[in-house]
Amino acid sequence: MNFKINDAGSAELEVDSNLFEIMSLDREQLLKIFKFMYENSNSLNFDDAFVQLDGFRNPVEREVTKQILQKLRDFDENSASIKSEFDEKFPGIN
Repeated sequence: MNFKINDAGSAELEVDSNLFEIMSLDREQLLKIFKFMYENSNSLNFDDAFVQLDGFRNPVEREVTKQILQKLRDFDENSASIKSEFDEKFPGIN
């Protein structure tokens, strides 16, 4: 998974060969991102992503993107414990 700023100056996430523009994410796209992150922990270098945000000219887009990245980072940091809780409560389901 990669975070980048496109030529138009908008933030994008590249997930499993799909490009998702942060400001126009829908429910299905978020589900794909979270699923990918759940299956591939530490899939994005969040420090680099946050550094790239400094280059945004639009402060609203910068703040929205920052908040989305923070939520994704929180999920990424907690995915291992979520997996273990799930496996503990539902051992037969993979």
